[in-house]
Amino acid sequence: MDNNRLTRVLRCNRCGSILQTVDKNKEGFVETSALESFSGENDILYCSSCLETISALNKSIIDENEDNSILKILDDARATDAFLIWVIDLFSLDSSFSQKIIDKIKLLNIAIICTKYDLLKPFIKLEEIEKYLIERLEFYSIKPKYIKIVSNIEKQSNDLDLFYRKLIKEYSWNDVYVIGSITSGKTSLINQMLKNFRNKSQRLIRQFEYPGTDIKVLEIPLSNSFFIYEIPGFSLSRSVLSKVELSVQKMLIPKKELKIHEHKIKDNESIQVGSIAALSLIDGKKTKINFYSSEFIDSYIVSTKQLQARMCNNYLDKKLKPSSNRLKSFNDYDVFDYICDKNSTYIDISISGLGWFTFKQNGQIIRLTVPKNTQISVERSKFYVK
Repeated sequence: MDNNRLTRVLRCNRCGSILQTVDKNKEGFVETSALESFSGENDILYCSSCLETISALNKSIIDENEDNSILKILDDARATDAFLIWVIDLFSLDSSFSQKIIDKIKLLNIAIICTKYDLLKPFIKLEEIEKYLIERLEFYSIKPKYIKIVSNIEKQSNDLDLFYRKLIKEYSWNDVYVIGSITSGKTSLINQMLKNFRNKSQRLIRQFEYPGTDIKVLEIPLSNSFFIYEIPGFSLSRSVLSKVELSVQKMLIPKKELKIHEHKIKDNESIQVGSIAALSLIDGKKTKINFYSSEFIDSYIVSTKQLQARMCNNYLDKKLKPSSNRLKSFNDYDVFDYICDKNSTYIDISISGLGWFTFKQNGQIIRLTVPKNTQISVERSKFYVK
């Protein structure tokens, strides 16, 4: 037998799929350049899908380290009785309240600036969202000195300029720290403030590595002794955004007013949201449920018995948007049950980075299916403020 006719079949070192360069939608796909750079048995090859997953795992470790560095910086802010500007993304409002962050800042003087009100404006009045926000802040013992809700930071620059002038007047004898998640619009706020910045100190604006951490902070002088510090955005490690590839992230982030998915489901029916998440009615009366999301997302009512197969099949046929190459089997999801009260109040069940379900609770048992380690929160509905 001519052993020279045998050639090694290259397989992914993680999932075992046979590597191929022809079809991106089939398992084992790898870029041609990766095969060309493969030098032999000592090299390790991954298919493109597994490589993305490994990169995501590594990034989550980096994100966790960055968040720990931010907590260290907030310790310094608390020690110097600094003033804090907290920029909150209204689309992700219910997942913005990290207990670790709150424990660091709740005794400080705080200004709250909420962004992206334009996404919610068709559904809720400004005074209602402000009332809801104050209620949430009071729950965490936070009493802000100032609250401003904006749709577009650039278009509402006059209001923010007034705030900036007030800040300089009242808190020029304190350091000011600006915090917020990666998607909050914090950097846009800083850029708007800098348009009217007048440096009356002998110090320059600079970016530097904050002592005791490995993250860079923007320092803007208020005087020769006091500064504004823009801290890097909190990571999204418990958001759906961190569980999917960049092309899917772009679909999840809304660009205009939110899309309402109106559904009515009965026992053993589920609302499937692409192949990303699902809400199932395990027990209870027929329930009207609205789902609020980006305009690019599809949802559909399916039998709960068929949900697992449908979500996994959607990864392959991509009939519903969005679909992620990182969510291939039901082992990639967490499942939670929630027992509703019988008081006929409306609640929001929010899935960080994806959107939220709103419905009237009446003793139902609700099941949530979400990507592993995704944050879920249950709160009184922001759209039914009494």
